[in-house]
Amino acid sequence: DALISLGYESIDTGNAQSTDYKETIIEVSDRVSKSDSDAISAELKSLVEKVSLIEGKDTDYDIVITNGPDKV
Repeated sequence: DALISLGYESIDTGNAQSTDYKETIIEVSDRVSKSDSDAISAELKSLVEKVSLIEGKDTDYDIVITNGPDKV
């Protein structure tokens, strides 16, 4: 819902190779503007413990998010 509220419409989900991530990792391609990546990072920081933003990734997706633990 957080990404939909930011205007994103085409969202795919899947499972990571591991389930013990200590932080949420956001990988952003060059196709995403700095303001969009900052908005996504800010939104996720309100939901999860720790967020790391990796920009300039060469992926098939504009943004890949690997979830870490939620805030308690």
